[in-house]
Amino acid sequence: MAAQDGVAGVRRTGLRAACLLLSATAPFAASHAQQPTPPATAKSAPAVTVGGFRSERASLRAHVATCTEARCLTGSKVSYILYPPGSKPDFERFKSLRAGLERSFQQRLPLGSKVSFSPPTMTRDGAATVFEARRTETHMNGQSRTVITRQLYTSRMAVELISSSTDANVAEANLDQFQAPLIAAADGGAPR
Repeated sequence: MAAQDGVAGVRRTGLRAACLLLSATAPFAASHAQQPTPPATAKSAPAVTVGGFRSERASLRAHVATCTEARCLTGSKVSYILYPPGSKPDFERFKSLRAGLERSFQQRLPLGSKVSFSPPTMTRDGAATVFEARRTETHMNGQSRTVITRQLYTSRMAVELISSSTDANVAEANLDQFQAPLIAAADGGAPR
């Protein structure tokens, strides 16, 4: 019975996380919804694939990749949402959305669990603007998960990447593995 309760708790936590992810990205997505998007087909491939990950399309613009190998820590995930080119970065809005997400997490936190948030950051180089936020969830059983959200804007693309893993360094490395080919694909040079 205890094992079933644990599984149910994990499912509830996963469902909460999915709902929070959607609520956090919905305003960002809504601001870009006016852009026309080609119809999805049953055979639509992900924008990029990375070795060691099983990829699937979650929606028209959203993709989820689950690690299937030890090198990327089996079960770790990277999701990305593609937005139309020309999307404008708004760091104040990003910080505001993160603050709302933090409040929502704190209100829905399972008993005995805790979550910590790092302040959102913004970096710019000649070609890109990047917003990033991190949180670490620690559950009653002592297990923790790091979630990194990164919004990347270039002149040719806008993408939101979300990486989660029980190892913070792996979450970062997995995110980077997807970011580089997504940028290359936007520039027209990366194979799927």
